[in-house]
Amino acid sequence: MLRRGWLTAAVFFIAAGSLFAQATSTISGRVVDQDGAVLPGVTLTVTNTATGVTRNTVTNEEGLYSVPALNPGNYAVRAELAGFAPQVRERIELLTGANLAVELKLSLASLSETITVSAQSPLVEATQSTVASSIRQTEVVALPMINRSMAALVTMLPGAREVSGTISAKGASGTWISIGGGGGQNVVMVVDGIDNKEDHCGGASLSYSLEGIQEFQVFKSGARAEYGRGTASILVATKSGANRVSGSAFGYYRNQEMVAIDYFSKPENGGVGEPPFKRSQIGGSIGGPIIKDKAFFFGSTEYIRQDLELPRAARIYQELQLLEPLGIGVKATASLPQPARDLLTQAKVNFNLSQDQSLFVRYGGQHGRLDNSFGSTGSALLDYAPVLER
Repeated sequence: MLRRGWLTAAVFFIAAGSLFAQATSTISGRVVDQDGAVLPGVTLTVTNTATGVTRNTVTNEEGLYSVPALNPGNYAVRAELAGFAPQVRERIELLTGANLAVELKLSLASLSETITVSAQSPLVEATQSTVASSIRQTEVVALPMINRSMAALVTMLPGAREVSGTISAKGASGTWISIGGGGGQNVVMVVDGIDNKEDHCGGASLSYSLEGIQEFQVFKSGARAEYGRGTASILVATKSGANRVSGSAFGYYRNQEMVAIDYFSKPENGGVGEPPFKRSQIGGSIGGPIIKDKAFFFGSTEYIRQDLELPRAARIYQELQLLEPLGIGVKATASLPQPARDLLTQAKVNFNLSQDQSLFVRYGGQHGRLDNSFGSTGSALLDYAPVLER
């Protein structure tokens, strides 16, 4: 019987726009007039449409601006300059770790008017030359998966697959993710700017429920230096509360009747048949405001209960074989139960202290139990009596 339990808490203080920038994103670009001439001194206001949090900046003498340390989400950018009609760009989706270029063009004001652009061609990130794939919030919620986990979601991306049957240093059977043909131990996972890689055997140190994940980005090659220590990296952003109270609840159930077995496992073909299997997965989340536009809360939990039996080849030691040299009556296989339990919890509180300073506290916990963790392949030593049973 193996047990495991992890507990982690993280506190970030973001100031001056660049600290822990690897966990956040940036909107930058240039502002020009209708003839293409650069416009210095333009006031830009970047607003998170979910939380109402705003950031202000001014273009320099070359008409350039940059607003770093933004949380992933949907944004609106407003540009204003005396003598010009204000322009608003809406529905700007900012992904984790992105540096998005948003170009703005101002026209001379004829009367009191504001130009709002909400439908346009997709924005392209042209500031980084990395090979990466993103899983957005809509995909996290809507994509069907046989096992609702982040590992199952990552393997839907090209070049990614699960490496199962591993045992972590903390004594629990786990799943690693191989990207681009590399070993599963070499993938670095960064959650809200914190390294989540298991130091001894690789893989993730702490598992997270999909109910608590906003989105994530997978860097397959050419990742930036801050995502080192691996051949690939997964950048995860957890959910935060917003000005609206919202929540979710889910439940999944599967058993052996819903699982197909291969040809050689069927009893009529000499196999052991369909092993007993039951898996239930329940959970939910809730988030909302503490103080509108200033403080928010979010929490999620998930419980996984799985009961299955796996066939194992018996390991017959030579001393026992001496009792029956011909091996008559020796059972070559056994079916061992492998129950697993896993509880995932997460809580997060965000505070917007000023235009340039924000604070968040996040707690993540995992407590699991796995019995008879021999891995998906291997052998098991049968009891002495069953071995000699006729």
